[in-house]
Amino acid sequence: MTGRLRFLAIMLVRWNATLLSPSRSQWAKAMCAELEAIGDDRIALDYAFGCLWASIKECIMTWNFAARVVRIGTPSALLILALIAASLAVRNAAISPPAALVFGLSSAIFTSAAVLFLCKGIAAFGRAAGALIVFYIAALLLLHSSGSLVGSDGVTRLHRALAVEGIFLWSVLLIGAVFLIRMDRASRAGRR
Repeated sequence: MTGRLRFLAIMLVRWNATLLSPSRSQWAKAMCAELEAIGDDRIALDYAFGCLWASIKECIMTWNFAARVVRIGTPSALLILALIAASLAVRNAAISPPAALVFGLSSAIFTSAAVLFLCKGIAAFGRAAGALIVFYIAALLLLHSSGSLVGSDGVTRLHRALAVEGIFLWSVLLIGAVFLIRMDRASRAGRR
């Protein structure tokens, strides 16, 4: 029975070594040597799981991993938001045409931003996000100055909430774009 535990521990540490980058090869060798020095198979298995946990954290907790998550997550989240806004536009078309118009416009903006991110790159997306922040601030100011433009009080509150939400959302997306631009510059500088 204990032979199986030792075998599992050895397999975990070997697999763990494949997760690590080549610059961490000395660390992987040290883990294997430490495992051989442990006499108790149960303790060896605990050690192997600890090594695996540390290696996964090492792989995930890097700036490059964060950049990949932002690079993939941004257009994905924008397309999901576009679908949600489009479905809300359809659902509100008969109930509240002004709200449906805003949701439809939001869907078009999210879709366009995702396409811009994928086709024109991060810098173009960052410029668009900055412009949209200004647009949402202007919309919020307009809604605060003249609530009678939109109609009923509930619709005005909805539009104000969507404007505040837009300012927040596009600010976060702008920060993400700046992060990706800086990561790209750092990686290019590292290649030189």
